[in-house]
Amino acid sequence: MPKLKRLSRENQEMVKARLENFFYKRFELDLSSTETDFTLEFIMKEIGPHIYNQAIEDACKTVRLQMDVAEEELYVLQVPIN
Repeated sequence: MPKLKRLSRENQEMVKARLENFFYKRFELDLSSTETDFTLEFIMKEIGPHIYNQAIEDACKTVRLQMDVAEEELYVLQVPIN
């Protein structure tokens, strides 16, 4: 089973800023840097795998659809046998 990768530092900082903004606007909570780190860690650990797995399922569906189209296009290329 693949291990989920960590966010790049740039993305991590962006997500942390958005989390802090969300909690402040939604709940009027002013999260400390440590609280934001723990919140992001929780989301990545507990929710991240569900989102990742759904993305894999969506990608598989897309590939299956593309393979169906490719298969149809290949059958069109068959030479009729008399």
